[in-house]
Amino acid sequence: MLKVMLLLKRRPGLSLAEFIDRYESGHVPAAERNATTLRRYERHYLHPGGHLLFGDEVAEPEYDVITELWYDDLAAFTAVEDGLRRQPERVAAIVADEESLFDRYRSRLVFVEDRVSNLPAGGATLAGDSERALRRLLDKDEIVDLVHRYSYLVDHRLHDQLADLFTEDCVVDYGPAVGPARHGRPALRAMFGDSTDPRGFLATSHHNANVLVTFDGNDRAVVLTSVYAWHQAPQGATPRVWGYYHDVAVRTVDGWRLAERQLRVAGTEHWPGEWHPLAPTKG
Repeated sequence: MLKVMLLLKRRPGLSLAEFIDRYESGHVPAAERNATTLRRYERHYLHPGGHLLFGDEVAEPEYDVITELWYDDLAAFTAVEDGLRRQPERVAAIVADEESLFDRYRSRLVFVEDRVSNLPAGGATLAGDSERALRRLLDKDEIVDLVHRYSYLVDHRLHDQLADLFTEDCVVDYGPAVGPARHGRPALRAMFGDSTDPRGFLATSHHNANVLVTFDGNDRAVVLTSVYAWHQAPQGATPRVWGYYHDVAVRTVDGWRLAERQLRVAGTEHWPGEWHPLAPTKG
């Protein structure tokens, strides 16, 4: 885990109370909305105290807040920085916000190397375990939501948003009865065509259950999801499929995305053709 600390001084003319209020009510919510790879986000506000231990002189500290940003590793932090460099308009907006709040000339960014004493109570270890468990639960919830969001978007013909659920280099294979595997987000998007195309299905309804998420490290997970999919064809038929999605989800700078998807089928109705079997055949 990488800990980055921002040592920040408020802009001249702002009282400490005004600074805290503006930071928490404006800057923090915006940062949280964009913190897709951030693991922990804390602000420690510094109120004036004695100049020295037990000293009588009260002096304003050099900084007004120490902000902690936690990432999985240096690569995750660097990926965020690289992503921002490719978005100059977003960087300009961030700088403008910071200049209205901070004295940017006096602010600093540092990387933290922690040394923790092994005290008898063991509180630090328990806190670390709890944090990792909470992060894993949040990751799992985001992955499960990703699976359900796919079904919602395909049923509502929101195909552009649907393609965004996958990585740029995704591999998606629904089986020979549907067509060859699609490689890359553009090919996947093209498969769904125009939502007004009369050659497509008039309506669909996808139902997911039994979402099983198995993590392979911090940034990759295997996801198995049972699916029942009903389709209404222009000719009046209603093809149906029962089976499982076999997915690989990966963490990206934009959050969790599907990198691989294969549909394996237990059975169909009114949909002839070859499918990937639910389980490998014995023999």
